[in-house]
Amino acid sequence: MPLFPLLAATAFAQKVRISGEVKDAFLDQPLPHVKVSVLAADSTVLVDSLRNYVYHKMSGGYQMAFFADSIDVTGRKAVLLHATRKGYDDVWKHISLEGLKPGGEIDGDVIKLRKSSIRTPGQATVTATRVKMYYRGDTLVYDADAFKLPDGSMLDALIRQLPGVTLNDAGEIFVQGRKVDELLLGSRSFMRGNKKVLLENLPYYTVKEIKAYDKQSDRSKALGYDVDPRRYVMDVQLKKEYNKGFFGNVEAAGGTQDRYLGRAFLLGFADRLRLSLAVNSNNVSETRHIGQTGQWTPDKMPQSVQTVHGGKLDLDYAAKGDKLGDNFYVEGEVSKNEVLSRSRREQFLSGSSPLTLTEGGSTANAKRLKFQNNFGLNKPFYLSVQSSVEYTKTDGNSFSTLDQWDSRQIAALRSKGLSDGHRWNLNNAINATIGLPERKGLVNLSSYFFYTDDQAGSTMRYDRMNDLSAAPLQQYNTNEVRRRSFAASAQAYLRHVLWKRHYIYTGVNVEYRRNQSHNDLYHPDSLLLPSMLDRFVHTQDFRNSYHDDRRSIIIDPMLSLFKEGIYRLDGAMRGAYTIWSLNLHLPIYHNTYDYFRTTAYPRVKQNKTGLEASADVRKVWDYRKRSVGASVTHKVEVTPIEHLVDYEDTSTPLVVTKGNSALRGRESTLFTASYDRRWGKFDQAYHTDLTFVYNHRDIAQASTYDAATGTYTYQPQNISGAYFAGGKVDFSRALDKPKRWTVQTTTEADYSHVLDHARLTGEPASRINTVNTLQFGERASLQYAKPGLLSIKARAEVKWRHARGELLSFSTLDAFDYQYGLSGTYTIRPIGLTLMADAHMFSRRGYGSASLNSDDFVVNASLSQSLLKGKLVVRLEGFDLLHQISNTRYEVNAQGRLETWTRSLPRYAMLHLVYHWNAGPKKR
Repeated sequence: MPLFPLLAATAFAQKVRISGEVKDAFLDQPLPHVKVSVLAADSTVLVDSLRNYVYHKMSGGYQMAFFADSIDVTGRKAVLLHATRKGYDDVWKHISLEGLKPGGEIDGDVIKLRKSSIRTPGQATVTATRVKMYYRGDTLVYDADAFKLPDGSMLDALIRQLPGVTLNDAGEIFVQGRKVDELLLGSRSFMRGNKKVLLENLPYYTVKEIKAYDKQSDRSKALGYDVDPRRYVMDVQLKKEYNKGFFGNVEAAGGTQDRYLGRAFLLGFADRLRLSLAVNSNNVSETRHIGQTGQWTPDKMPQSVQTVHGGKLDLDYAAKGDKLGDNFYVEGEVSKNEVLSRSRREQFLSGSSPLTLTEGGSTANAKRLKFQNNFGLNKPFYLSVQSSVEYTKTDGNSFSTLDQWDSRQIAALRSKGLSDGHRWNLNNAINATIGLPERKGLVNLSSYFFYTDDQAGSTMRYDRMNDLSAAPLQQYNTNEVRRRSFAASAQAYLRHVLWKRHYIYTGVNVEYRRNQSHNDLYHPDSLLLPSMLDRFVHTQDFRNSYHDDRRSIIIDPMLSLFKEGIYRLDGAMRGAYTIWSLNLHLPIYHNTYDYFRTTAYPRVKQNKTGLEASADVRKVWDYRKRSVGASVTHKVEVTPIEHLVDYEDTSTPLVVTKGNSALRGRESTLFTASYDRRWGKFDQAYHTDLTFVYNHRDIAQASTYDAATGTYTYQPQNISGAYFAGGKVDFSRALDKPKRWTVQTTTEADYSHVLDHARLTGEPASRINTVNTLQFGERASLQYAKPGLLSIKARAEVKWRHARGELLSFSTLDAFDYQYGLSGTYTIRPIGLTLMADAHMFSRRGYGSASLNSDDFVVNASLSQSLLKGKLVVRLEGFDLLHQISNTRYEVNAQGRLETWTRSLPRYAMLHLVYHWNAGPKKR
C-alpha cells in the first residue's frame, strides 16, 4: 500500500462517541465496575476498556452506572461491545455503524449482565462463550481461560489446544505457520530459552493469556528505537495471584520394566527477582504425551535408553524501569546413555553391490556442571556481559560386530572398547552500543573469548577375519587424544541513516583461532586405557599417530543496505509496509596448518577469500493479514584446511582415510519465497513456501572398495551439480463460529538430485552415481474440542517416495509411508476423571527389505483422577499396549541404501502422583 493514502486515512480518522448503561439483569439495578471493550468484527481490540462512570444517590445507593468514550472506527462497518465482570457471564453486543457520520454518537443502550449461578424462571442457565483469540494491535492474544483442560495438564497441553498453533516433537512452536524464536515468561527470557522446562512444568491453570508478537531486542529497547531485527516470540503471562510468592509441583512415578520418574518445579517472585528451579530424575527417555496423535511414529522413537539425574537453577533480576538486569544460571547433570542398534547397508558400485551387516551397543556415562552469568545495562548506554564455565567428565564402553558380503562372505570384524575423558569450556562475551544523536544510527563494539581443553582416551580390541578361510588377526588400538582450542575476536561496526527508514551498516570483525590436537596410537597386548598403559616406544604406531596445530586469522568486512518497516509511536507495525536488505560479507582467511605424521612434517598455508552475498524483500499489507517475501543467498566457502594434507590413516581395520591437496571449498546458492494470509472471521491461516538449493561445488566422500579384502577407502573429492527443490502449503481454519471444529492440512513436495563418488579397486577413476528422489506428502487433521469436556482429533498422513539411480545395481524404489488414527480426551466433570488415548496405524510398503514393509498399530492410554480440589492428580499410563512399535529408519542416497534398527523402550505402564501447591506473600 502506498504511504500517502495511509497517512491520509490517519489524518482524517473517523472518531465517534459511544455510551450506554450497565445493569444487573436479575435486579435491574445499576452495576458498577464493569469492563466494556470495543472490538472490530475480526476480533481486533479497538479499545481495551471504555471509561466507566457511576452516579450515587444521597442514601448511598447507585443511581446510574454507565460508560462513555470516543473511539476511532475508521473503515469499520460494525463493532462489538464486550462487557465483563467477575461473577457474571460475559455479554456481547453487535453495533452497526451504517450511516454514522464522523463526530456522531453510538447508543450502546443498556447492557444487562447475568450472574453465572442465577437461573431466570423458565430459562436455562446462560453460559458465556469466551473469545479464544483476538488481535490487540499487532499482538495475537490467546485467552487461557477459554480453554478447559484436565487437571494436571501443563503448558504444553494448553499450547497444543491453541487454534493455528503447532508444537512438534522437537519442542518447536509454530503460530499460523510461523516459527516461534523464543518462549518467554512474563516478557522475560526463561532458563536460557529452554522451552522444555517451561512446557512440561508450568501448570496451565496459572496462565492468564499467551501472546505472540515481534519483540524488540534488549539493545533496541535501550536505545529507544529498532536497531536489530525483531524476533517472533510467544509470551506466557501469568495470572495476578501467581506473580507473587511461590508455586510449584512435585511428581513421582513408577512402572513396569523398572521405569521410574521423579521431578520437582519451583517458581517464585520477590520484588524484582524471579527464581526458577527444576529437578529431574528418570529413566524413561520419553517426552511425548498420550493423546497427541501423530507423535508415536516408529522412526521418532527414542534412539537410546537414558537415565538422567539433574537440576537447573535460574535467578533473574530486573531493576526498576529495566535500567539493568542480571541473570545467574546453574545446571548440573549425571547421565547414562545406553544404545543398541542393528543396520543393513547395501553399497551401490559399478558391477557390485556389497552388503554390510552390523550390530553394536554402547554405554556412555557423563557428569556435567555449568555456571553462566549474563549482565545487562540499558542506561546511559547499552552493555551486555556474558560469561560461562563448564566441566564435563565422561566414560563408557562399547562393542560391535561387522560382517561383509559380496557374492560370498569376505570379511568379519569383532570389537570391544573402553573410553574416558574430561572437558573444560570457558566463554566470555562483551557487547557495548552507543546511539548517535537524533537517532541517526549507532556505534557498536564487541569482543569474544573462548577456550576449551578436551582430553580423552579410548581402547579397542579388533578381531579381523578376511575371506574367513584365512587365520584371524587380532589388534589392540589405544588412543590418547588431547585437543585445545582458543578463539578471540573484536568487532566494530557503524549503523547510520541514509535517508528516512533507509540505513547503511558497515563494519569489520577480526578473529584469531588456534586449535591443537595430539592423537597418539598405541598397540598394547591387552585392553588398556591410556591411564593404565605403560608407554613403551615400541608399542606406538607412528604411522597413524599425529599432532597438528591450526592457526587462523579471519578479517571479515561487512556491508549492508536495508529499509525498515513503518512503526507507530507505540512500537507496533503499521498496516502496510515493505522491507528489504542487501548484505555482503567478504571474509579473508590467513590459515596455517602444521601437521606431523611419521617422518613427514608438512606445513600448509592458505590465503583465501570467501563470499556471502544475500538479498531479501518482504511486503506486508491488509493490516498485516497478508505478506509475501523472497530471498537469495550465494555462498563461497574456503576448503577445510585439514583436508588439504596428503596422508593415509589405517588405524581402523577395513577402513582407510586419505586427504586431498587438490580439494576446493563448497559453493552454493539458496533461494526461498513465502506467502502468508490470515482471515479473522473463522480464524483461517494460509502459508506457503518454496525452497531451491543448487550446489555449484560440494565435498563428498569418494569411496573405493576392495572386493578381495572388504576394505573401504574414503577420500574427500569435489562434486558439482546436485540440487534440491521443495515446497509446502499449510492451511488451517475453524469450521464453526464457536470454533469447536478445526481443520488443518499440510501439503509437501520436493525433488532431490543427489551425486556421489563410488568405484572398485583397479578402476582408473571413481564413477559419479546419481540418485533422483521425488517425494510427495499430505497431512490432514480434523479436531473437535469442547473445553473442559471432550477433545477428539482424527489425523491421516501419506508420503510417497520414488528413487531412481543410474547404476545397474540400483533397484528403483517406490515406497509409501502412510498412517491414520484417532486421539482424544474425555473428562467426567462431576468426579474429575479424565481418559486420554490414542490409536494409530503406521504402515510401509515398497521397500527393498521385507522387514520394513510392516504395519505397526500403536495404542496408548491414560486415566487420571484429580483430588483435593485439583491439587493432587493420580494418573495411570500405558504405552504401546499391543507391543507393536519399533524404531526403524530407512535412508537412501547416491552411495547406498541403509536400514537401521535402534533399541527403544519396551511397552510399559506407569503410575504418577502429581501434587501442585502455591504460597502467596503474607499480608501485612
